[in-house]
Amino acid sequence: MTIIAKSDQTSALDLESEDSKPHSKISIKDNSYWNNFYSSKNVPSIPSPFATSILSSIDKSKTLVELGCGNGRDAFYFARNHIRVIALDLSKEAIHINNSFQHDNVKFVQADFTALQQEFKNVGNVYSRFTLHSVDYESYQRTLDWCFQSLQKNGLLFLEARTVNDPLCGVGEKGEYKGEWITTHYRRFMEIKDVMEDVQQRGFELLHASENFTDSWYGDDHAVVYRITAKKIE
Repeated sequence: MTIIAKSDQTSALDLESEDSKPHSKISIKDNSYWNNFYSSKNVPSIPSPFATSILSSIDKSKTLVELGCGNGRDAFYFARNHIRVIALDLSKEAIHINNSFQHDNVKFVQADFTALQQEFKNVGNVYSRFTLHSVDYESYQRTLDWCFQSLQKNGLLFLEARTVNDPLCGVGEKGEYKGEWITTHYRRFMEIKDVMEDVQQRGFELLHASENFTDSWYGDDHAVVYRITAKKIE
């Protein structure tokens, strides 16, 4: 296991989520922001460094579910690399735009990834980049529960999100709970050690955990994120 810390082919591609209504109060508040954001089209189309860094670790024989795909930059990257992808996002606009670019290996579905139940079960890989810091604590916990319940044994979980060392932590209006800050939209910053503990407590084995600078910028500052790769062992 690498720890660097400062502080299946499946018929799932044929499934549709019938419930695209947001279950998080944060999702409801921010949904119009994200619709406007993605409709502006001023969003990077190249894959994120996180996606490229974990490509070789993905089991390409198994489906990957992406939680919060945004403009599809990483979903399309995985699809081009022969990975079957189910990409979820709450933004109707993002899903509409993504579906205008067809690829046999990817299916885009409008859904609240914090409220999945029986959808998309028995998958081999779950991927979440820059989404877990956009939901409240209860939604985050619910999402980790779903990840463990839905992954196959030895399935892989890939997570990246902002930490408390990110330059945006402390900027804007302070939220009601620990780590919550609101600028143009809601963010909840966490310590990497807490995320590692939450992942391990569910029965995952940590394969990699690190805190890194990444390509998302705010002013002159890089975003600071945790990156976690974990395997379901129970």
